[in-house]
Amino acid sequence: MSSLAAISIAVYYLDAQGVAQVRVFAGAPGAALGPALKEVEQLRRAGMRHVCISSDNLQSVGKPGVDGVEDGKTPDGQAYGWTKRRRR
Repeated sequence: MSSLAAISIAVYYLDAQGVAQVRVFAGAPGAALGPALKEVEQLRRAGMRHVCISSDNLQSVGKPGVDGVEDGKTPDGQAYGWTKRRRR
């Protein structure tokens, strides 16, 4: 899937009566994510509970490998120097 392929983003939440609801946003990743995030913010401000967002965008997690850093490089050869110790 290329980064320009259409995706769907689902926003799940419990309404005021505790009934599960879902709203789906579809389109290009950049076009679908903005409205979905705005919806999440509005639902939380309106007091909805358990608001979460889910996507079928396979590109959103990137290539595996952050846990596979060896000699300061990810499996695809990119330099990776982040450590929790250095953030303090």
